[in-house]
Amino acid sequence: MKRPIFLLSLALLLLAPRLGETTTVKRLTHPELVKSAAEIVHGDCLEAAPEWDSSRRRIFTRVRFAVREQLKGEGDTTMELLVPGGEIGGVSYVIHGMPTFTAGEEVVVYATAAHPQSKVKIPVGLDQGCYRVQRSDSVAPAARRDMRQLILAEPGKRPARGHAETVPLEDLLQRIRGEVASQKKSARK
Repeated sequence: MKRPIFLLSLALLLLAPRLGETTTVKRLTHPELVKSAAEIVHGDCLEAAPEWDSSRRRIFTRVRFAVREQLKGEGDTTMELLVPGGEIGGVSYVIHGMPTFTAGEEVVVYATAAHPQSKVKIPVGLDQGCYRVQRSDSVAPAARRDMRQLILAEPGKRPARGHAETVPLEDLLQRIRGEVASQKKSARK
């Protein structure tokens, strides 16, 4: 009798840290991602520079992208996000499920509008709104979205842990272009 209780306690103890490494958000369909985005960009990360907020209590990372294609929104040749999280001088601020970016990587990002006061601008639905492009000489480019740090909630359904998915890049871009056009057409009616 003591052994099963011990094993159960040990299992819970080992799993507990992993349970805290998630963020719960609303599961967004592709049309909802597109509708919620102020901008959708296919581009390359130029830099990801962490900085303190004005009170030096939180760290944000300013991320700049060179735009390959502006899929939604009024754009320029660059787009900038200001995302919560980052590391400065050994101090880290982490939001599980918030994408982090590295200079040189190619991405497709669905971005929110900048908050009027804080100017924070993040991927829609956290990891739901960020695809990382993978290129290889032997296969067509692919776009990978990793939502494993998210718990996705839907009304009337039990929340579920997110998953990783990979789709052909051109299929994703065509799907975005089509949804943007469809939503523009619906808005004009």
